[in-house]
Amino acid sequence: MPRPRLSLLAGLLAGALLLAGCERTQDPTPAIPQAPTAAAATHAPAQVVLDAMTRFRAARAFEARMQLEGTRAQDSRLEYAAPDRYRLHLPMGTQTIIGDTLYLQAEGRSQRVPLPAGLLAQWRDPLQLAEGEQLQVEDLGADPLDGQPAHLYRVIHPDPARPAMRLWIDADGRPRRIEQRGRDAGGAEFRLQIDYTRFDDPSLRIEAP
Repeated sequence: MPRPRLSLLAGLLAGALLLAGCERTQDPTPAIPQAPTAAAATHAPAQVVLDAMTRFRAARAFEARMQLEGTRAQDSRLEYAAPDRYRLHLPMGTQTIIGDTLYLQAEGRSQRVPLPAGLLAQWRDPLQLAEGEQLQVEDLGADPLDGQPAHLYRVIHPDPARPAMRLWIDADGRPRRIEQRGRDAGGAEFRLQIDYTRFDDPSLRIEAP
């Protein structure tokens, strides 16, 4: 069987690490807290952010559009269906991931490629907090997205190597947009924006090609 194109695999794995920041994982099925009230958002912004991430990890499906600006500019789209199915729409084509297997479509051929265990689960937890780590969160106030109510927060991760995040949380207490700016491993500036839609959409199904 021919070997997969290394550039495609490298791009896929680099994207996973950029979006997640590290390889720590979280429980994929945590209890879902109640949506925060306006008072809670005002007085406990860090808890509001943590609760939003809990809801995000518990989602049965979602779609994420990822726009990366910088040296490696890219516009891609990710679909997720529980418990472990992903479809990644990249400029070079659409790739399907089920569990720890990538169904690589390249040059008219398809092959199964093993991935490191749990790698793609990182896409479901943008904060990637280790147990006991604390966030610094600044409440930036109401900031609607596409005409819909949303609240904006600035999130500073305890790991100084990770750039600060701007996070928009909707009226249902779920993340709707994440924006990060920083420098990549080569020192070049980048901007990453991720927009989330189709939470728990039962029509979002992902099958092996």
